[in-house]
Amino acid sequence: MFRFQRALLSKRSRLYGGLLFIALAGLLAASVPLRAPSAEPATASAKPAGKTKGFVFSYFWYAMAYGADDCPDGLAISLAGGVDRPPPYNAGRKAALQGRGGIRPDGIDDQCTNPAAFEDPPMRTGNGHSAYGMNLDGADGMGTPAPNTCAHEKYTGMKGEHGVDNQLYRILGCINAYRPESTFQGNVIRDFVVSARQDGQVTTVLEITGIDDEQNDPDVEVGIYSSPNPTLYDADRKGVPYSSLTTTTNPRWRNVTHGKIVNGVLTTDPIDIRLDHYPGEGLKNHADMFIRGARIRLELQPDGGANGMLAGYSDVETVYHAEFGMAYSVLPKSFGWTCPAAYTALHKLADGYPDPKTGQCTAISTAYRIEAVPAFLIHPQKSQTPDAKLSNVGQPAMPVQLAEGPAAGWLRKLGW
Repeated sequence: MFRFQRALLSKRSRLYGGLLFIALAGLLAASVPLRAPSAEPATASAKPAGKTKGFVFSYFWYAMAYGADDCPDGLAISLAGGVDRPPPYNAGRKAALQGRGGIRPDGIDDQCTNPAAFEDPPMRTGNGHSAYGMNLDGADGMGTPAPNTCAHEKYTGMKGEHGVDNQLYRILGCINAYRPESTFQGNVIRDFVVSARQDGQVTTVLEITGIDDEQNDPDVEVGIYSSPNPTLYDADRKGVPYSSLTTTTNPRWRNVTHGKIVNGVLTTDPIDIRLDHYPGEGLKNHADMFIRGARIRLELQPDGGANGMLAGYSDVETVYHAEFGMAYSVLPKSFGWTCPAAYTALHKLADGYPDPKTGQCTAISTAYRIEAVPAFLIHPQKSQTPDAKLSNVGQPAMPVQLAEGPAAGWLRKLGW
């Protein structure tokens, strides 16, 4: 009898234990996070996420051709070289400045802070035939200006391309300190900027995601970011490959666009780009690099690096501030420009994004040369929120939805 009761109790215990196990399994299943349904049902043939390639720019500065015929009228006049200016440039300057409210508290005329308050002889600018750059507006320069541009002359590219836009080169290419044969020091401005990058003052990184084929892929995402970490260089001032760098959390300096790879060459769709910019030691502070309608062309190298170009329209006020307005007075005196003349030339040669009220273009075409080495990029957690990423591609990911009942909450309180 007792053996029978014990057997019955044993069977009941196993039965109740099995039922309890099934109930707990059901409750735990209800507690598992469920993702919101995607726009399209998942299938076995869905496109994989693809590879990711990261890069850090070891060289990022203007693409300069340095043609012998760039400056038929000679190089731009420096502040020191233009002391004996002809009328009307030598009269009424302080009166004009006072009328514009441009005198500093110490009473010294500050031409670079207030360039529009001064008159200077027109800047000598370039009129050469060849330059680096891209055809940004799709026009040949022979007829009516393309939409969203102002009339301007076109260059022939260094490889024979037609219709190249690079109006900023007409200015920088005729300034003493931007040329290799400078009487003060060849390429001194370039050396300022490049050394600032080499010293860790400014870092730019690029990331390609969704790569299915490194030679030909019609659909990739390209991000270009500033980084708070220094770029590493070896003893020969060459970028060190495969360092780890963190991308910025500042949304102003995070830019994402669509791209494609054709025969190992990456090209991107146009995008307005802002990046951290530091002109170099001896200058005052950091500034934004603001390039409208920017597009990138990079040749992906077998060693994991990349070389190419970024071209677009630099915002006139921003590029004036970065290249001229931030400078101490010794630079215009020694390096071959005056701030009022440079400011006027930038506005005169601007060829993109006309002001809707005045019709005056507000941006000037330019091109930058890029040399990049492979790198591992780390995105801080804060930058993963949808509003921290400046992108014109896609939409923020759908949030994770948690399906749970009261029993699931009770189990969580117990530490499950």
